[in-house]
Amino acid sequence: IEWNTVNGRVKIERSIEISKSLLETNNFKVSRTQKPGSIAEKLETSEGTFNRKTENGLTRESGNLDESELEDKLELLSKEAGKLERFLEKELN
Repeated sequence: IEWNTVNGRVKIERSIEISKSLLETNNFKVSRTQKPGSIAEKLETSEGTFNRKTENGLTRESGNLDESELEDKLELLSKEAGKLERFLEKELN
């Protein structure tokens, strides 16, 4: 499901096996993918990237951006995805 907001384009995909969410703006793209036993988070901007992957309790990070930039954008992604999910629940009930 895709939704355009004032903060950018939000896309979410949910199934039993996987949960994906994406927020894309003119300035950045941030995504979070969760599967059983693994979480992948990625931030892309014009200045670079930051990747974080956690599998079985081990976390690997790479990229040239600060982790705090990823955290800020993930928080915004969570808010926007939450708004979309609440809207869908309301419409379906």
